[in-house]
Amino acid sequence: MVPGDTTTSPKKHKGASSARDSIDGNDTELFFPRDVDLDQTPTRHSNAALYTSFRPRASRSASRSPTKSRSTSGFSDRQSNASSSARRKFIELPLKEEGIVKRELSDALTDQDAPAAIRSMLQKIRSLERCRGVLCQSRRDDPSFVPLMRDADLDDAVYAVSKDHPASRLTAANAQEIVADARRCFLMDHDESVWNADVHNMLLRMVLRPATGRQARLGEFSLCTTAPIIKDYLPEGEAEKKVDFCMYINPSADPDVSLQSKIVALRRALPETSLNHTSYVALCPYPISVSLETKRPGHDLNGAILQIGIWQATHWKMLRRLLGWTAPERLRRQGRASASPEDIDALVNDELAKLGALHGVLIQGHDWSYVATSPESLDGPAKAHSLKTVLWLQKSFGHTSTELGVHQVAAFLEQLNTWSTQVYWPWFKRCFLE
Repeated sequence: MVPGDTTTSPKKHKGASSARDSIDGNDTELFFPRDVDLDQTPTRHSNAALYTSFRPRASRSASRSPTKSRSTSGFSDRQSNASSSARRKFIELPLKEEGIVKRELSDALTDQDAPAAIRSMLQKIRSLERCRGVLCQSRRDDPSFVPLMRDADLDDAVYAVSKDHPASRLTAANAQEIVADARRCFLMDHDESVWNADVHNMLLRMVLRPATGRQARLGEFSLCTTAPIIKDYLPEGEAEKKVDFCMYINPSADPDVSLQSKIVALRRALPETSLNHTSYVALCPYPISVSLETKRPGHDLNGAILQIGIWQATHWKMLRRLLGWTAPERLRRQGRASASPEDIDALVNDELAKLGALHGVLIQGHDWSYVATSPESLDGPAKAHSLKTVLWLQKSFGHTSTELGVHQVAAFLEQLNTWSTQVYWPWFKRCFLE
C-alpha cells in the first residue's frame, strides 16, 4: 500500500493537466509523510539524499514507436568505434559512485556472497547443458519428438520431473521453424532488426504466449527498442541506453482485484506515472522484470553488455528510490514513530538483498546467454551503503542453430517467466502495494 494513501477505488486520470494537479498536490504526501524531515542533511553513512533529491513530476513526452532507425553508411567504422567506446566505458564505470563492476558468472556458483537468485539460475543452466528437464512431460508420448530423441542421443532425463517444472512446451514443428528462420537470417547476413522480427520475437511469442486461450497472462513480454529511460533514474553522469525486449508483469491478470486501486494511487505519485524505469507509454502500467538485448552475429558484444548494464543499473536505482520513499510509512507500521536516515538505509538494503538479482539475456545471432545484475556488497562498515551495480557475465544457455538448442532456450525462458511471476511480482507487491 502507498504510504499515507486511503484510496479505496481508482480515480479517473483525465490527461496531463489532471495528472500534474494530482502530483503537485496532496498525492505528494504518498511518498513524503509530513512528520519525516526529508530535508535533513544526510549523514556520512546515509543514502538519504538519493531518496529525497528527486520529486515526482508530471509526464513528459514519451516514445510511441517500437522501431529502431539505423543508417548503413560507415557501418564498419561505427561498429569498431562503438566497441572501443564500450570497453573504455567499462574502465571508468567502477570508479563512479553509481558505477558498474563486472564479475564472472563462473565465480557465482562457488562464491557464497553471490546472490542465491543467480546461483539458482546457473543451476538451471547446468541441468539444461546436461539435457535434464529440457522438455515438458507432455512431450514424452509425442511421436514427433522421436527423431530429436534419436539424433541428439537423448534419454528420459530430458523430460521435466513434474508438470510444474519450467521446461520447453514447444512442439517439434515450432523448434524446426525457429531453426529454419534463424539459419536463413544467418546465411543472408540479416541485420539485427530482421533477427528480432523473424527469430527472437517469434521464439518469445511461442514460449510466453502459447495458444491456450485468450485469458490475460501474468507474465508477458514486449519489444521495447525505443523505450526511453526516465532521466531521474539514470546513474549519475551516464548516457541513456535502450534494450530490445523486456519481460513484464500484467497486474490485471492477478486475481487480487484490490490491487487496481492501489496501482492507480501509486502511479499518480511516480515519475511519468510509470511502474518501471521507462517513460514508454505502452509499458508505463507494467512492472518490468527481465531485460533482453540483441545483436547480429559478430556485432558489438561490448556495446550490448554496456546497454544492458546501464539499463539494469537504472532499474536498481528506481527500486532503491521507491523503497526509500515508502520506507517511513512502512517503519511507522512497525511501531517506529520516526525514521532516521540510517533506518531507511537499513530497510532499503534489506529489501534489495531479498530480491537478490535482476536477470537478463544477451542474444547474438544464434547464441543466447544469461547475464544478471545485483547491488554491490562490500566488506566492512560500508557494506550496506554502496550504490554500485555488479554486472555478472555471462553463461550460454542455448542457441537457435539446432532443435535441441531451441528447446534449451525455451526452457530457460520458462524459468525466467516463473521467476518474474513467482518471485519478482510478489516482492514488488509486498514492497509497494501493501
